Amino acid sequence: MFEKILVAIDGSPESEKALEMAVDLAAHYNAELIAISVVEFTEVPGTVSEVDVGASDTWHGQNLATAIVLRARELGIAGATVVRGVEGFGATSRIYTARILRLSEDLPLKVEIVDRAERIDKLLPLLDEMVTEGLVTVQDVHVARYVHDPQVKPSES
Repeated sequence: MFEKILVAIDGSPESEKALEMAVDLAAHYNAELIAISVVEFTEVPGTVSEVDVGASDTWHGQNLATAIVLRARELGIAGATVVRGVEGFGATSRIYTARILRLSEDLPLKVEIVDRAERIDKLLPLLDEMVTEGLVTVQDVHVARYVHDPQVKPSES
């Protein structure tokens, strides 16, 4: 009567019962059993804060971008990345570019910080204090995937 039996499982007790019934039916009718795993995709809302500063900017004697990354880490933020720009301008409209040697020491840096909104909100007052010249933006994002190896412990540096 049946050549193939398809059953979807999601780990719930109901799907376990459906799997048992499908196994019994497949055995009874000598049918091929195909099981598929189904998971509910849950949209994960996130927030990204982008901080634009100059490569020569400092905070308490430390490179500002590095200081921002370290503060974000102390707060348990999910992630932060510093990207070096090759050209740009800010409020002064002065062009900073790697092509002109005399201006290349203050190239633009973008610090991108991503986490849930409530964690980014805790970082904003610190950014207000730390960034005396630059731009701080905040926007909602859809986090499609964020995975890490739970066995890997954060480094101490």
